[in-house]
Amino acid sequence: MRPFPRGLAWLSGPLLAVVVVLLLVRLVPASGPAIQVSWKDTLSAVQRQSLERRLHLVNPTYREGTRWGYVLDDASQSNLWMLAHLPTINAVSFIGENPLRSTGPLILRLDGPYTVQSFICFALGLLVLTGSFAPTRGWRQSYFACACALFVLGWIACELPLHASHEVSNWMGDYTTYTEDRAQFETYFGYEVARFHFHLGGYVLNLVDRALGSTDSSPQTAFLVTSWLMGGVFLMGALIVAVVEGWSAHVMRYLSLSLAAPVMLFFFGYRELGYFSLSIAAFPLLLRGLTSDPETSRIKYLAGGGALHGVRAALHGFGLVSLGASLAATVFSTASLRSRLENASTVFLWGFTAYLIWLVGYFLVLGVSVAPGHATGIPFRHLFDGYVAEYRMVAPIVSARGLRELGLESLMVGVPILALGFLVGRGSGERRIVAGYAAVSVAFLLLFWPAQGPGADADSVFAAFSAFFPGAWLCARSTKATALGFAFLALAHAAFWFVVRQAEFVNQRLDV
Repeated sequence: MRPFPRGLAWLSGPLLAVVVVLLLVRLVPASGPAIQVSWKDTLSAVQRQSLERRLHLVNPTYREGTRWGYVLDDASQSNLWMLAHLPTINAVSFIGENPLRSTGPLILRLDGPYTVQSFICFALGLLVLTGSFAPTRGWRQSYFACACALFVLGWIACELPLHASHEVSNWMGDYTTYTEDRAQFETYFGYEVARFHFHLGGYVLNLVDRALGSTDSSPQTAFLVTSWLMGGVFLMGALIVAVVEGWSAHVMRYLSLSLAAPVMLFFFGYRELGYFSLSIAAFPLLLRGLTSDPETSRIKYLAGGGALHGVRAALHGFGLVSLGASLAATVFSTASLRSRLENASTVFLWGFTAYLIWLVGYFLVLGVSVAPGHATGIPFRHLFDGYVAEYRMVAPIVSARGLRELGLESLMVGVPILALGFLVGRGSGERRIVAGYAAVSVAFLLLFWPAQGPGADADSVFAAFSAFFPGAWLCARSTKATALGFAFLALAHAAFWFVVRQAEFVNQRLDV
């Protein structure tokens, strides 16, 4: 019998990933209809839990008294009839009659502390990590290509629902405001006025909406399609980094951490714009430019990194934080003062050109004006004193609420990855560059106050901390650190879902 070709053994990784993702999509639905049940007060906890299993009620959430909220896992006529007529139930909400049907909104379904979207991120991040051990460039490319294809499948099959939990009806920022009606959407997204804080991002939504026919329902679909489109752009950035770095084991580990990070959850249909500012490719290109000896390579990569930061800032204004961080990284590098100034000039020129050049098109080609939008001011936390901004109370940094929010935000966005990266990073020069970049990101994360709360403004919280990518780059220098990084990312996903599902992390407007 002919021996099995040794190289083909590497087929097992992509094939296993395909099977795992398909099973996840089939067995762990992305959402389910909400239902609320008021049980008889004579029912014991053991009896209630037994009935929950029998009636296919998952993700129990205590509401008040004897009322519990669930995700309905079986919406068949027979199961709905049992729910409507079981003598141990006082009342059921979100069941319609004539015929019996589930009427509750779709909400997130958890499996433990995670959703299926997180499991897909873990599985595909591990696939790319496995590919880092592949013996040839071709196999590494195959692992990456398989991960990209499965991500696209996951984004389409596992769309994020608009409701996070029984307590949080909308967790996607101002999405419901933007899509309240056709006129409202056109007001925000560049049909007559471009809003400066997300001028290019808003116009991308405008173009997608036009491609969908500009109907009454197309704004909702435009947000979903744009999320997938930005996911494709993110993966293209990953491809650029891999090609520039020659598909090395190090860059594969970097990609594995990035693709397993919570930021990938937004591409499953998060309907806001803050995450548009994040790029997987901008920092590696910047770093390569700052550490290159030939002047042509240095200028090429610095220009590329600066331009990517600039385009991301045009898509959403928080990209300016990343652009400022890149300038700080340039200043912190170990080059001579003259070289640092020249490098900073290159990054500044290309970055701000890519950020502002679109304005010429708005004014001269499209004939639309530009409004400042939220660019006129960002609410920041004070150290000790709270105050009111946007009809909500801003908790200071040194307060129980402030420290709790900042602690969970730090876990969500990957601050532990950055800390781990500094511990294992090689070369004082590289770490100095990362330190300069991270100083701006960390400072902004601490000071920035998400007006609607970290639960409803999650995309802005992530946009405030682009230093995850430098941290992942340093972590990827070590295989052991990369493995530990995955453990930190598991914690980050759990923190993310905890925050977006709790009403206490959605800032309520004050009575005025």
